[in-house]
Formats: sequence, structure tokens, C-alpha cells
Amino acid sequence: GFDCRNGTCCRKAKDGQTCRRLRYANERCSNSAIKGGVYDLRCPCISGLECSGQPVPRCHEVPQPSVY
Repeated sequence: GFDCRNGTCCRKAKDGQTCRRLRYANERCSNSAIKGGVYDLRCPCISGLECSGQPVPRCHEVPQPSVY
């Protein structure tokens, strides 16, 4: 298997696979791995953000209920 560190995802590259960092708020992102956890064009968002929007998905903060 191709192992990427925490904070990165495995992305398809011309000559195989590469590790890229996860995406931050307002950056373009990808929701779907093609197979085996490998992403095609972009990585998904860091934890706590969701990838949504059309036509270009971007990372957004997930509204959290305020709990103190």
C-alpha cells in the first residue's frame, strides 16, 4: 500500500501516486476517492470541515451546536 502521513491524502499522479496535504477552509476540495483511498484531483478537507458546493466544492466549517 501507499502510505501517507496524517494531514495528507493519497492522490493520483502522472507516474503513480503522491501525498498531498489536506485542504483548509475555502480551498477547493474533493469528496470522493476513486479507489482504495486514492483521490483524483484534490484532497478532502481537514477534520472538522466539510467539502460542499457547486460547481466547485470548497471546504466549509461545519456549523457546530454551541456546547460549553
